Amino acid sequence: MNVGIEARRPVSRLELRGISKRYGTITALDRVDFELRSGEVRALLGKNGAGKSTLVKIISGTEHPDSGRVTLDGERIPNQVSAVEVKRRGVATVFQELSLVPGLTVAENIAMGSRDNPSNDAGQKKFSLAHRWMYRPKQSRAIASTALEQLGLELPLDSEVRSLAPALQQLTEIAKAIAARPTVLVLDEPTSSLSDHDAQDVIALVRRLASAGTSVIYVSHRMKEIPIVADTLTVIRDGMVIDTLPASAPISQVAELMLGELVQAEGRRRQASFVRQKRGPVLAVSNLKRGHRVRGVSLHIQPGEVVGIAGIRGAGRTELLRAIVGVDRPDSGHIELNGRVVRRPAPGPMFRAGVALVPEDRRRQGVVSSRSIEENLVLSCLDRVSRWGFVSNREVRERATQQTQRLDLKYGSLRDAVLSLSGGNQQKVVIGRCLNAQVRVLLLDEPTRGIDIHAKIQIYEVIAQLASQGIGVLLVSSELEELDGPCDRILIMREGQLHGEISRDEANPSRLLALAMGEE
Repeated sequence: MNVGIEARRPVSRLELRGISKRYGTITALDRVDFELRSGEVRALLGKNGAGKSTLVKIISGTEHPDSGRVTLDGERIPNQVSAVEVKRRGVATVFQELSLVPGLTVAENIAMGSRDNPSNDAGQKKFSLAHRWMYRPKQSRAIASTALEQLGLELPLDSEVRSLAPALQQLTEIAKAIAARPTVLVLDEPTSSLSDHDAQDVIALVRRLASAGTSVIYVSHRMKEIPIVADTLTVIRDGMVIDTLPASAPISQVAELMLGELVQAEGRRRQASFVRQKRGPVLAVSNLKRGHRVRGVSLHIQPGEVVGIAGIRGAGRTELLRAIVGVDRPDSGHIELNGRVVRRPAPGPMFRAGVALVPEDRRRQGVVSSRSIEENLVLSCLDRVSRWGFVSNREVRERATQQTQRLDLKYGSLRDAVLSLSGGNQQKVVIGRCLNAQVRVLLLDEPTRGIDIHAKIQIYEVIAQLASQGIGVLLVSSELEELDGPCDRILIMREGQLHGEISRDEANPSRLLALAMGEE
């Protein structure tokens, strides 16, 4: 049970008064008031584009407000203060987009966040943080071990960060922030890439930090976490604070405040009708093996069927999808598409055959960050928008517009950079590009990671529409409470193998977690 903030020291740790921020003609924040007490965990909620990220950036010092004031422990922070100075004063931020150095080890990355880093000492010769800690392996390991001990985790300290799975990189980023011994910790979607099991470790850590007096701002779209981890929640919409409520407030009430309308998310997902066409499977996998993460997996998907895969981190779910599409070539096994054997699966041929993968890391692997929205949408069908080697701008615009309408994409101009979109809309672009390729099998790896309730509903409605058109879908999600909505049946994956399946009607989050952990 959470300790109420009134029972703690009622000391104002962080105050924001009248904070406003504009980008050109867009008002990102409009006279925002926000107060955080010592030892309080405050959830910050709102749909993508509501202003949460801007508020977090202002608190961290990476953006500066146009007006208003920020006060930390009774001392006003100048509006033009640097992020380094804000961190020195005790505010540590873990952004959704990680700031790790891929070529350095876990220990070196964590140590760079520490207040004990000698590069911060006055009079020291200036080297980069990486340069200093690479020549202090014992100190960096000691600092990293201390931070990981607080997290209750074990990470491979000597492994390069680039070799880690996204979930382990996320945990490394959190450990790096803890190494700074902050008095205010800002966590932006800290569990979005974690399984339910690993997310519980992060939540437990947050509660321990709060009980020791650390104030925490917790940004998350995983609504089930809020009453467990937070004391209170603040809803922000259209750049304004709408209300602050106890964390135990009903989800329906919070969703209404976030969206400005009453939303029955679970009910809308369950009303989807899936078409099961009585003919051979569109995808059949037999005894597929890839290293130690995929060990003899067999499955099939019928046209118009949505099959989910439940499992904890390290179960091999992502590796299975990558092996099917040929990103990582299987060691052995058979794959059939519409009854025809695929001899040597590879991304190009599989894509042309109608199998597409929407990867877990959409920002790095899903979109081409240097290209516009419309360019990303038509990359999969360049042969159909060009004549004699020349791209037809009219064809590009027509095909891009068709998918934006189909997916209810929110954007300013199709020529805007794809990274200007919210996370949910970036995900729609990735899916739209697959649809432009006329896919018959869609592999979705964490399709709702880090997006708001409204965008999640829209993604699942798109999945339902695709199924009704006969497209087979294989869906991986760490949010176990959402799998029973869109899926016809759910496969349980553990330690690289499938351990049975259950129907949507038999599924519930607690049972899925128990099965995924081998406890049932």
